[in-house]
Amino acid sequence: MRYLREHDVQVVEVNQPHAHTRRRVGKSDPIDAEMAGRLYLAGKAKAAPKQANGIVESIRMLRNARDSAVKSRSAATVQLRDIIITAPQETPRSAR
Repeated sequence: MRYLREHDVQVVEVNQPHAHTRRRVGKSDPIDAEMAGRLYLAGKAKAAPKQANGIVESIRMLRNARDSAVKSRSAATVQLRDIIITAPQETPRSAR
């Protein structure tokens, strides 16, 4: 979306259709795209999407980085535990 805005392309947010419309028409990306286009052409989709900058975006990026770090730490902990469990009881000492 940032790329489109930088190139002066109008971006409009389209809300999800009502549940009964979804049940009747179905759910798939092509169907959703057609329904979004129809809502826009009918003048029912006018909302400007949220800006992807500012404090909220900064917090989202920090949270993603934190989540990734926590996931990596957990994977490293599991890997070390598995090495300890499967390692031989005594490791050969290096030649002196």
